[in-house]
Amino acid sequence: MNKKIITRLTMLAIACACSLGAVEVEVKSSVYKTDENNILAFDRYLQDDKNFRAESRKDLEKNLHEDWILAEIYIKDNFNDFEKAKVTNLVNRFLAKEQVKKIQKEIKISDDIIKSYYLDHLAEYKLKPYVEMKIFNFDTIESAYEFYIFSRSHTFDESMKYAINNNISPEKYNHPLNRMMPEMRYSLRDTKQKKYFTPPQVFKQHYMVSYIENVTERDGYVEFKNVKKYIEKILWKETYLQKRFDLVSQYKEKN
Repeated sequence: MNKKIITRLTMLAIACACSLGAVEVEVKSSVYKTDENNILAFDRYLQDDKNFRAESRKDLEKNLHEDWILAEIYIKDNFNDFEKAKVTNLVNRFLAKEQVKKIQKEIKISDDIIKSYYLDHLAEYKLKPYVEMKIFNFDTIESAYEFYIFSRSHTFDESMKYAINNNISPEKYNHPLNRMMPEMRYSLRDTKQKKYFTPPQVFKQHYMVSYIENVTERDGYVEFKNVKKYIEKILWKETYLQKRFDLVSQYKEKN
């Protein structure tokens, strides 16, 4: 069933009887209502639907009534046990998301907590080594391996001459280790080692061989202001997951 149809059935033509388990959905003919709550709920629903816009209350009532009629027709002509089960799950999922929103809205992470986390995990924010590299790009894996094998038994100058003779010009790539592209980061065997060629790796449409020219260790730590938002996201997620777990656990214990 089309998701939009299910949503409208949920909104307009489903009588929901709440039980301790979750929501038990009973699909049946309903009485068309235009009370204030019904109109407001429908208006809120339309705000999330880009295909519908109501200019006035009269438009709202017209759309509400037409949807009710279409839903009634669909129920009478098509609804079976499987469709009922889908609607039940949809309603439960909707209510669960509403509860999640409520949990999330209550989460507040203070600057003091963020700073405390930063200090407790300071080692994680130590400045990463600075890597100076030269990148040799090849069109085929065979040519990349030929160059790599040649470089292992020759000096850097001889390898450079080999590359130039094959119309390969190396590109400089200098970055802190944590800001390097994964393909380049993986090529480092040891941050304490330098002046060596790495085995060929695939990068986009090319095959690259990297020359690790220099690796410089750096003292100090990333400034708090530069990781504050990142830490806040970590703490927010941890807090949300814990609150969700506690809420579910408390419910299971009581029921």
